[in-house]
Amino acid sequence: MELECYPTAERPPEIVPGRPQRAWMESFAERHPYRCLPLTMANTTGWEILCPMSFTAEWNGGLFQEDIILKPDNPHPDFHNFAKSHFSHGVVTFHPGYL
Repeated sequence: MELECYPTAERPPEIVPGRPQRAWMESFAERHPYRCLPLTMANTTGWEILCPMSFTAEWNGGLFQEDIILKPDNPHPDFHNFAKSHFSHGVVTFHPGYL
């Protein structure tokens, strides 16, 4: 499968083909999540945009953008463009840096 992407950021994150196996799915008793066909299909036919940094998100339950605090775990020059809250109400928006 081929994916054509155009970078819109100076350092966009890596994109890789989806993997059929997931550690969190393997840890379930009898690997139960693999019995969900839509989940299994999404894992094997999609793409993963790898998060280029670790961060902490805190939401106090409020209705405003200021009620969500996003902090990179380590300094990263692109964090302020990668993760934001555009919609408030606890919603976090990711900007992958591709069109």
